[in-house]
Amino acid sequence: MTIRPCHTIRDGDTMFAMGTCRQTKTTDLTTLCAAAVEATAQAVINAVKFATPPWGISLA
Repeated sequence: MTIRPCHTIRDGDTMFAMGTCRQTKTTDLTTLCAAAVEATAQAVINAVKFATPPWGISLA
């Protein structure tokens, strides 16, 4: 995972979700949390992969 410790009640993670349409289906909290974990991991990986150094400083 990209953030450690993760999946603890007191680890400080905050996830926000917003529905965009009305659905009659429901999902369990575990599925929602798993999707949030995957989305966060991909966001962190993308941020690291595509980051550019500030002010032209070489970081290599």
